[in-house]
Amino acid sequence: MGSALDTASAIVKMVPDWPSGWIYRASSLTEVNRQEEAYETLSTAAARFPSDEIILYDLACLCCSLKQFDEARGWLGKAMETGGNEIKLRALDDPDLEQLWKDIGST
Repeated sequence: MGSALDTASAIVKMVPDWPSGWIYRASSLTEVNRQEEAYETLSTAAARFPSDEIILYDLACLCCSLKQFDEARGWLGKAMETGGNEIKLRALDDPDLEQLWKDIGST
């Protein structure tokens, strides 16, 4: 485990009610090609923080990288409901979501 992942995991353990710790942990897992664990981390975080648009958005990105496009659409829809137009604009410029750009543009 890298030091960033160790630190992020410690943050989640010590401050589980802080959404950013979960985001940092998932990002660190993704950086070391552990996408399945990142997915589990973000899924748990989404259940704990259902109105955190960054967690929902990151889940959409991760699902795209795992080629789970239907699930990605669902998470992105929730992120846009929560975060509004700002999330939609961000998604239209995010290469991680390129597979969903046609869908995003039509909403």
